[in-house]
Amino acid sequence: MRDNVSSFLQSGWGPWTQPGSRFPVLLKLLSVGYLIALLWLLLSSRPLEFVPPRPDLVALARLAAPAAHFLSFTLLALSAVAARWSMPRRTLFLVLVAFAVGTELLQGLIPRRTPELVDCLQNLAGILAGGGLCWLAIQALAALRGADRNRPPLPDPIP
Repeated sequence: MRDNVSSFLQSGWGPWTQPGSRFPVLLKLLSVGYLIALLWLLLSSRPLEFVPPRPDLVALARLAAPAAHFLSFTLLALSAVAARWSMPRRTLFLVLVAFAVGTELLQGLIPRRTPELVDCLQNLAGILAGGGLCWLAIQALAALRGADRNRPPLPDPIP
């Protein structure tokens, strides 16, 4: 199984990773855009002020608040892995952990915000969940690719 995963990761993730495709660049731009938007919300003194003042949206935002950190960092990890940054996965994981802990600590410098251990733990749990979902997807796709032995290998998308 490990050989299937290695060959899958080396051969590319499909036709959208062929040389000349703009899809990898789009994934990187989306990943950076999401990172900037998340940073802006995490370091805002009043993050809920960006929710339009409709009672149903405010109620939904308050209901989702306990899981907001977890879901935000799950999506961050998914977008970072999908963007296939040219760094080892361990390094990417450490960068995400540093971002999660750093933004939580920086909230102590923001008026009306305080660093919370629960939020930091939710951030880290979200990174683990996003990384775990990516790992499962890679395993499943590698198994499917290994089952399809008649298919010619894809060229390496990263020269």
